[in-house]
Amino acid sequence: MYRAPCGRRLRNMPELHKYLRILQSDLSVDLFDFTPGTHCLAEFDLSHGKENVPVPCVNYYDDSLPEFCSYNTERTPTAGVPLNIDPEFLCGCDCTDDCEDKSKCACWKMTLAGARTVGLDGPSVGYVYRRLPEPLPSGIYECNSR
Repeated sequence: MYRAPCGRRLRNMPELHKYLRILQSDLSVDLFDFTPGTHCLAEFDLSHGKENVPVPCVNYYDDSLPEFCSYNTERTPTAGVPLNIDPEFLCGCDCTDDCEDKSKCACWKMTLAGARTVGLDGPSVGYVYRRLPEPLPSGIYECNSR
């Protein structure tokens, strides 16, 4: 349960998302967590300060931190991993609903098409309120300005 500054009680992500859209808030749902027992100060920034918003890592089991990993803010060419940098390949997003309607979002359409190639399909594929509940081996096309 989250209590907003105005006193409104929000029970879950759908209620929170609707509330933030009504307020036209700059806050996004990925700044909130309804998991009981989450200690918001026990986070570790996987990006090591390279992102404007920290990339959180929360350890629910003990107080240990993850091993160091190199975090990149840009795609990095690696042997055996081709990068398609053709501007026509990069999809942009013009959604006005935080990409909630997957049938209209160009990025979602490409993500779902990729998921089908590995036998995955349906509403459980990809992000749900900006969280990834299950790994997606085919990858995710994220919204961008191109």
